[in-house]
Amino acid sequence: MACIMVVDDDDLSRIYLSELLKRAGYTVQEAGSGLECLEQVARHHIDLFITDIFMPMMDGLELLSLLLKERPDHKIIAMSGGGSGMSQSLALGVAEKLGAIGLISKPFKMNEVIHTVASVLQEAP
Repeated sequence: MACIMVVDDDDLSRIYLSELLKRAGYTVQEAGSGLECLEQVARHHIDLFITDIFMPMMDGLELLSLLLKERPDHKIIAMSGGGSGMSQSLALGVAEKLGAIGLISKPFKMNEVIHTVASVLQEAP
C-alpha cells in the first residue's frame, strides 16, 4: 500500500487522520509543520502528501509549491477549514491552482477522505 505524509500543526486532526488512513491499510508518516515535512521527505518515500493549508511558519500553499518545484509529479491533497481571513473555498481553490490534485474540507468525513485518497492514488476505495 501507499505511504502517505500527513502534515498538520493541529495534533488532534493529524493523529485522527493518520489513524483513519492506517486503518484503511496505508503506511503513514506525520509532520507537524511544513518544515518538518521537508526534513522527512529526504528520509522516506512518500506516495501522497495531505497538507493543511493554514499552519504557522510555512503554510500548506508554500509547502505545496516547494514540493512540486522539487518534483512536479508529487501527488498532493490540500485540506482546509478556512482561516487567516481567507475562506475555506478560496484557500482550497488557490491550492488547486498551485497543483493540488485533491481537496478535503475540514471538518472532514471518513468516507470523503478515503475516497479522495483512493481517487488520487487511483486505487479502489
